[in-house]
Amino acid sequence: MNVLILGKTQKFNKNLSSCLGENHKIYIKNNFTRINRFFSSKKIDVVVFNVFNRKIGIKKDLEKILKYNFKKFIFLEDAEEIYFNSKNPIPYSVYEKIEPKNKKCERRLEIEEFIVGKKKNSVIFRVSDIYGPNINFGIIYDLLYRNKISLSMGKRDFLYEGDLIQAIEVATETDANGIFDLAFGESVKIKSQLIRFIKKYRKKNIKIDFSKRKNLEYNCENFKFYKWKPVVKLEVGLKVITMKGIKNGKI
Repeated sequence: MNVLILGKTQKFNKNLSSCLGENHKIYIKNNFTRINRFFSSKKIDVVVFNVFNRKIGIKKDLEKILKYNFKKFIFLEDAEEIYFNSKNPIPYSVYEKIEPKNKKCERRLEIEEFIVGKKKNSVIFRVSDIYGPNINFGIIYDLLYRNKISLSMGKRDFLYEGDLIQAIEVATETDANGIFDLAFGESVKIKSQLIRFIKKYRKKNIKIDFSKRKNLEYNCENFKFYKWKPVVKLEVGLKVITMKGIKNGKI
């Protein structure tokens, strides 16, 4: 199959391309420049579009891409954008109807409805806090590479980028269709577990301004129907990225 990867997370997109490229022909576009010319010259079967770390312009870009004829659309978004801005209790789950508490959540739900309405064969992944050697955003990245951050206390569930890529491969190669939560399934305490581990590797002190925030825990069993299962525990994934950072002299 011919797969188009869209999104501004260039390092992650390149890693995803390398993994999917073993079985598929891969194209990457970081923007929508000359998208009409691209689709007129290429036969695309699957589009993977991630909007990680993006706040604006998502629906406009979706309108551009969903008008084209391709077999499957895979959309990657931050679960936090929906669940943290909802009235729903934890653990969060796609099995429950979302009750928005503000416009942020309403806009995200409108985007999901727009995708389903335009592309019946679509997979929407609500992804928990993602981290990995090719992820240059998020809580873990900030804790490793910044000297001052604001951070909420409570529990979070993290997903290693390799496990996300595996889920994308499964979605590409099966008849998966619908909205799914993706998380490892084991929440950790930010203050007493995650930060304590990361401080073992950092050479410089980090100043953290803590705020209270509700926990983020997920019921992510639904996509496991397609034989997907996350395998990288947080402590193992952290060792991988910290060792790489130390080797490159960045930590």
